[in-house]
Parts: sequence; C-alpha cells; structure tokens
Amino acid sequence: MANICCTDIKIIVGEEGVEKLVNFLNETVAKNNGSSVSVIDKLGLNRDDFCLRSGVESWDFDPDTVYLYNEDAWSPHLGWVYAMCDSVLGEDNYTLLYKAEEPGDVLYYTNDDFYEDCVYIDFFNVPAEIERFADMDCFMNVEVVKADMEELLGHTGTFEELADEIIELVETENENGYIAFNVYEFVDGKDLN
Repeated sequence: MANICCTDIKIIVGEEGVEKLVNFLNETVAKNNGSSVSVIDKLGLNRDDFCLRSGVESWDFDPDTVYLYNEDAWSPHLGWVYAMCDSVLGEDNYTLLYKAEEPGDVLYYTNDDFYEDCVYIDFFNVPAEIERFADMDCFMNVEVVKADMEELLGHTGTFEELADEIIELVETENENGYIAFNVYEFVDGKDLN
C-alpha cells in the first residue's frame, strides 16, 4: 500500500474565478469520486503527461479562494491541479499555494510563505520533560523551536544536532516513545507533477 500524502491547496482567484472553478469541480470531480483522471479527461489532455495517483477528497471556498484537500500516493502531485486551473481560469489569473505532508517518506513541502522555516512536531509517549513540545503550535518557526531545545538540553547546537539529541533522549526513556521535528521544504508546486 502506498504512503498517503495529504496536500492542502489554496487557489486564490477572485469571486468570478471561484464560481468557475467550483462549477468545474461540481461537474467533473464530484461526479467521479474526486478522480484526477476525470479532470485530465475532461480537459482533453494526455494522461501520460501527468502523475494521476491523486484525487480531491474535499473542497470548500470563500469569496476569493478555493480550498482543495487532496490525498496522493507517496508525494504531492500538483501537475493536474495546475492544468485544471490554467484551463478553467487562465494561466496568469490565479495563485496556487499548497502544504503537503507525507510522514512515511518524511516529505514536508510547501510554497506558502506562512510555512517557510516552520517545523511540524510529531510525537507520542514522550518523557515528562519533553511534553513542553505538546504545548507548542504544530507549525512553529525553526528558531523558536531551536531556542526551546537549547533551553531543555542546557547547551547550544545546530537545529539538527539538538533534534537528534532529543530524539535519542525520547527513545532511551521510552522504547515506545516517538518525536520528530519535520522542517517544511520550500518547493515550487509546478515541480511536483
């Protein structure tokens, strides 16, 4: 079974564009169980040009933005989303921002400035002194997390060195414990076909 990559997509397009895109989604995707294949077929594009191991799980919208929630196999596949937006909205008439998480392959990608230099902290069964991370927002700035790590450990180091030391501490204290510090990598969505 494939690892599942969860991708949140925000398409900023304006009121008229929202109507066009939501109508297209309702006519195409809703009738085909969220299939990305149905989008490419409806647009008359060649399936071989796209990785189609994904689909729209749900969508929502507000006056100027459409929000898609996708599940992809192994990694985010956004080529078909860009093709859909280019066709329905016009190439230069929208901004597409995304955040993708695939914990199994440790892929944390984004092109959204909000998540740049952010860490997603994932943990369970951690020792009491590590529980301080439970009170942190899941998306914390790398420098904020690093400062907290230094305070906890009582010394300085690189983010990676400190994270490795805390991971080892958790694994030593509780063999069933787990903590990971996943830094979002800034990747242009058009590179994720």
